[in-house]
Amino acid sequence: MKETAEHVRVTLLQLPVEVWQRASAHQEAIQREFAILSANLGQDSVPHQLVDLVTSLSASFAGVGDEARAQLYRAAEEGRQEIDLLYTVPRSAAAASKELASMLDRADRFCREGEEMLTLVTPPELVAFRRWFLSEFSRQIDDGRDPLSWPEYERAQVEVDQDVSDRSVVSGTDSVVFEGELDLMTAGVLRDRILQSRSEEGSAVLELDLSGVTFVDSVGISLLVTAYKRMQDDGGDIRIILPERLRPLFEISGLVDLFAPRFVAAEETRNS
Repeated sequence: MKETAEHVRVTLLQLPVEVWQRASAHQEAIQREFAILSANLGQDSVPHQLVDLVTSLSASFAGVGDEARAQLYRAAEEGRQEIDLLYTVPRSAAAASKELASMLDRADRFCREGEEMLTLVTPPELVAFRRWFLSEFSRQIDDGRDPLSWPEYERAQVEVDQDVSDRSVVSGTDSVVFEGELDLMTAGVLRDRILQSRSEEGSAVLELDLSGVTFVDSVGISLLVTAYKRMQDDGGDIRIILPERLRPLFEISGLVDLFAPRFVAAEETRNS
């Protein structure tokens, strides 16, 4: 299928075949056990919601990715270590991938907290692979970014983990400071520090100082909205400080009205 106004191409570079096999097997185990649990749990339960979402997406995207999946199975049979895949998908696949990624994160939390779960929580390597795989659709479709290969993603994650205390985030009594690019590779770092700040302080207002941020993609936007909703649910509020260069993005996204952010010029310091 050729790329059209309604369908776009998404490329996954150097996908690790063996990691894909393990991730697929683990995800199938979770879905099987959730299908059993959902029969005895309410519709608002995580198992029920995951089963419903997978069923809905399977119907909506029937046939999409069949050729790529067949290539993966052949690569596994041939003992190949990695493969490049080309998907031609509806533009709605970007939103669907983000919804599925969020649901699978919730499923992991359920597995971690569930006392009677037979399926173990997803190992860190498989979580990273899953997030890379799904986020490539939103990165390439929504943000128009070039494909990020699996090895590049892995290296970036290692660099973020090693450099986080010096480069990215500094927590204050009721604030979190973040600098650099807020995207797929760094959003997890900011998320962890927001949760840490909330658990340590529990203040009514959380200030996110993003005046040193140079770029925000759709994953970063989703994280900010999620943090805002969490603060609202907890009876608090969130304040965001942004550089002037990000004003157009937040205006186009409709987030200026939501956050009422304070924009600062590049030359302003955080202490001014």
